[in-house]
Amino acid sequence: MKANAPLYQRARNGMAYVTEERSVFKTMTLRDNLRIGGASVEEAVALFPELGKRLGVRGGLLSGGEQQMLTLARALGRKPLGLAPLVVDRLLTAVRQAADERGTAVIIVEQHAHKALRYTDRAIVIRRGRVRLDLTGGQAQTRIGEVEQAYLTAENNDSDQ
Repeated sequence: MKANAPLYQRARNGMAYVTEERSVFKTMTLRDNLRIGGASVEEAVALFPELGKRLGVRGGLLSGGEQQMLTLARALGRKPLGLAPLVVDRLLTAVRQAADERGTAVIIVEQHAHKALRYTDRAIVIRRGRVRLDLTGGQAQTRIGEVEQAYLTAENNDSDQ
């Protein structure tokens, strides 16, 4: 499949990519958004019960949080994966649960290290194409200052320029 293939073709062929941007098919219903991504409607509603009453609503009419829930449910439904703080915890919990239950590998790119590290098995900080830190989740939580320093340091301070 070509990298520049239309989004619907990439979704149908198994791409599961969740960004902070809304990535729903705005003119399709929530139900059809799930189906085109190959996700189970029943599993999506089990994960996010509030979507159950919105299955017939077009993607463009869903709230931002509902769109993110739809996007994540669609990604997790493939069994491969700027939110409100309360939703972030629910989404990270859902991702962690799916990873545990299904043995799914998940890569999360998250700017809030304190929050993300509560859900991780491994933390790898990559800067300018090089691994700066490679720690277990537990190690990273106890060394949060070092983790933040590794990714927040200004690039012009990197010694490998």
